[in-house]
Amino acid sequence: MTGPSRPRQGKPILAGASGSIVEWYDFAIYGYFAVTLSKEFFPEDDSYAALIAIFGIFAVSNLMRPLGGIVFGHIGDRIGRRAALRVSILTMGVSTTSMALLPTFDQVGLLAPVLLTVARLLQGLSIGGEYASASIYVAESVRPERRGLLSSIVESATDFGFLFGTIIGALTAWILGELVMQAWGWRLPFLLGGLLAFAVLLIRNAMPESPEAESLRKDKRTPLILTFTHFWREQLLLAALVAFSGVTTSIAFIYGTAYFEQVRGFSIALSLGIGSLSGLTMIAAALAVGHLSDLFGRRPLWMAVGVAGAVLGWPLFWLLHQDELALLLLAQIGLGALSGAGFGLLPATMAEVFPSAIRVTGSAFGYNLSVGLLGGLAPLLSTAVTHWTGDLAAPGFFILAGAITTLIGAFFLSHQSGQPLSSAS
Repeated sequence: MTGPSRPRQGKPILAGASGSIVEWYDFAIYGYFAVTLSKEFFPEDDSYAALIAIFGIFAVSNLMRPLGGIVFGHIGDRIGRRAALRVSILTMGVSTTSMALLPTFDQVGLLAPVLLTVARLLQGLSIGGEYASASIYVAESVRPERRGLLSSIVESATDFGFLFGTIIGALTAWILGELVMQAWGWRLPFLLGGLLAFAVLLIRNAMPESPEAESLRKDKRTPLILTFTHFWREQLLLAALVAFSGVTTSIAFIYGTAYFEQVRGFSIALSLGIGSLSGLTMIAAALAVGHLSDLFGRRPLWMAVGVAGAVLGWPLFWLLHQDELALLLLAQIGLGALSGAGFGLLPATMAEVFPSAIRVTGSAFGYNLSVGLLGGLAPLLSTAVTHWTGDLAAPGFFILAGAITTLIGAFFLSHQSGQPLSSAS
């Protein structure tokens, strides 16, 4: 018995991956310019409080991600994957463009952080639906025996978005200089992100529908109810699997960049240059592990990620605080490789854990529950813990806890690699 006919794989991969680049480009830009934004949108009399507020907005926007998963999951499972992806990138375009146009604290006072929060809430809502929708769309559109590698392209696209944001930020800082960057230069990367989002919308207007989604239009059941009544265990499993990568990415690359600037005194350009190198590592690791999972299965690779994170996560974070630049680069490369490996396994795993009728809803909520809650709070908690304790390496224990959680999830994951996706629900 043959499954649904599949369109040529190039178009689905382009349509899915291109949006992930834009989503995470914006995510990276906000984190990488956290120190600059804290000076623009809050009073400058307390730099620590302003940075806490910026990371607080980051956390609140990430808490919108589970809601975004519900909203876009329902669209994806009832109307179609294509519709969900169109609406998510349109929402992102509005959010990112608005960031480039927001007035500052000096211009409108307390209205500035309020408007910033609204823009980031839209971003959190959008990203809550984008990643899962894109991953499921690509995984359903490619051959089962290459699902790990080809769907990991969505993850490598998110890493490229991080990298692209880093490069654009570094180039902007280098060309314009610190004073111009602080005055208005930080707006340019957000403006570019908005333009890219609307370009992706044009690509998605011509994308084919996922073969599995075409067969779901007559199903009148509510995906959200079905997900929480029959598949809550799978959501907890997915949340556990992604815990390590979600926490590590936020701490190493969002909190870490602010740490380089405020504590180590690095320039914006140097901080973002370090992030660029680790971004390349994440891309390579995601693709490599995706390919290996096609050969050896998802579960052994997930267990390897959990063990490696538990053994190496804290020591690598500790190296970030050493004086030698070579050790700092080694730490960022190592954390990037570990984080990228976990995320590289994720797209195929999400598609294999849930049946087609609730695949986007279940994946989006489970994934965002972990990344949105744990990853979103990680920079805020890391900043607070280091301030209260004086121990700069303390956030490394969050990475260790995430690795142990991922290892537990891997223990309960069943082997489904390379098999036709389930349609039973």
